[in-house]
Amino acid sequence: MSDDGGLIRKPVSNPAGWLIGYLRLGTSPRSPRHETVLSRSAVSNQPRNLLKSSFISRLARCCLAVAVLISGLTASAMPLQEARVVKVIDGDSFIAMNAANERLSVRIAGIDAPELQQPYGLRARDHLRQMLGQGDPVLRCFKRDHFGRHVCEVRVGESDLGLEQVRAGFAWWYRQYRKEQMPDSRARYAAAESEAQAEQRGLWLEPAIEPGQWRKRQRQPRQTH
Repeated sequence: MSDDGGLIRKPVSNPAGWLIGYLRLGTSPRSPRHETVLSRSAVSNQPRNLLKSSFISRLARCCLAVAVLISGLTASAMPLQEARVVKVIDGDSFIAMNAANERLSVRIAGIDAPELQQPYGLRARDHLRQMLGQGDPVLRCFKRDHFGRHVCEVRVGESDLGLEQVRAGFAWWYRQYRKEQMPDSRARYAAAESEAQAEQRGLWLEPAIEPGQWRKRQRQPRQTH
């Protein structure tokens, strides 16, 4: 053991290889000619574990950022398809036929409209029906939800129907899925909801319960007295 803290040092012949191994694994590769032998009693494994943890944390954050970027780019790169409306279900979903004569169950991306049994549920459906009646919609579908519906951005002419539902006060901006939107779309939807709330349009005229919370309450057993 030497006088510098229990380290018996030998010169390192391949610094680049030693550094790469250290960054990858938090350990230095053992060389038959040159190595550093650490005394267990003098040096603990804590710094090595901290390095591993820091590396894994940085890697996880990097992967998350890449995943978010890819999801946004994927949504914007999806092909457009023209469709013909068959039936409007509620304020954020409808049935359509595409050019290949395939039946599509469509869920409008980025919004959550009231259920039909909720206040403004019927008005939200009628407002969507009115907009869809102005021309055949163009869909950009990028996934399916747990009901098997195609989640799509929907436009008629220059109008983004999801955005118009939010602006009119007939739907909430679906913040839970905001990362699926491009940054400029998120900004427009947030501004439209703030505008509708400030002007007390539609469902903002009175205290309203978001559909998810409303459904949860409906599932709860009613107490009898």
